[in-house]
Amino acid sequence: MVYKNILRPVLFRFNGETAHHLAMIGLRAACAIPGCTAAMHRILAPRRTKPVEVGGVLFENRLGVAAGWVKDGDALPAIWGLGFGFAEIGTVTARPWAGNPKPRVHRMVASEGMINRMGLPSKGWQAVRSRIESQRRRIPLLINVGKTADPQIHGDEAIADIVETVNGMAPVADMLVLNLSCPNVPDGRDFENDPEMMRGLLDAVMNALARKKKLLIKLSPDKTPEDLAAIVDVAMSCGVDGFVATNTTKGREGLTEQEVMMGARGGLSGRPLREKAVATVAAVRRQVGRDPIIIGCGGIFSGRDAWQFQDAGADLLEGFTGFIYEGPFFCRKVLGGLRSESDRY
Repeated sequence: MVYKNILRPVLFRFNGETAHHLAMIGLRAACAIPGCTAAMHRILAPRRTKPVEVGGVLFENRLGVAAGWVKDGDALPAIWGLGFGFAEIGTVTARPWAGNPKPRVHRMVASEGMINRMGLPSKGWQAVRSRIESQRRRIPLLINVGKTADPQIHGDEAIADIVETVNGMAPVADMLVLNLSCPNVPDGRDFENDPEMMRGLLDAVMNALARKKKLLIKLSPDKTPEDLAAIVDVAMSCGVDGFVATNTTKGREGLTEQEVMMGARGGLSGRPLREKAVATVAAVRRQVGRDPIIIGCGGIFSGRDAWQFQDAGADLLEGFTGFIYEGPFFCRKVLGGLRSESDRY
């Protein structure tokens, strides 16, 4: 209640990106104080969770930070301190990129959603890897990789750009995630929209990895069932190990009329995304069967939400917008509630 009644109103006076920047300053400060992140973990981490092994990697619990929060590998001990079982870092690109002009993050408070058009800002893989290597590793890291958002990079150059980042980040990653579904850059879905382009990219990435690390594909929630099935077919035929479902949506279902009238551009996350994301997880699990990894992401605020993803076939879960609205006890609330929901069945 302290967060929702006192801290959140203060943070929400700032625009979304500024509030995020302030929160990261606080988390970095916590990492610099001896014993602080361990104390955070004792207070905030979920109780009585069991470690889970997925894809040969051991996770303290099933709930991780979605990509977009820890873009450049900051404050990783504090992410563990908040109770998360893993972090998906990025999107990381080969070259530094500033992203889209500001403002580019908008809260949809009435619907508990968020619209962002960040445009894949990144400090570049070399800076991100250096930052990760300078910190103590307490949780597994999934590295989200994408093409540098410069529209001048395309075709074979785009593939080379992505492969460079894969090669650079693989040594510090427990798994890698290819972001081919970003709605916030002009060519963010070129590979996803062209099966042959996607096949060429995946062949190059799989050759670079040589099966040393698991590779997942981040999926859009906006594809038709036929297009989604085609993307999954290509990915599986190339030897991809699983999927993250889903990215943000271009749709505006679930927002109030007033929020829609705001006309904010970008991808929508949070509660309005959950139904689409759960449906995507379920469709992919039906198609691929039992073994491939599926991470459910989009609109998780409670244990009940998490159970819907798990029941649909997700092995792991990710949250970001839910944390913004629920606060520092987010992990304990979600995983404690997930245990309660599981006990009902």
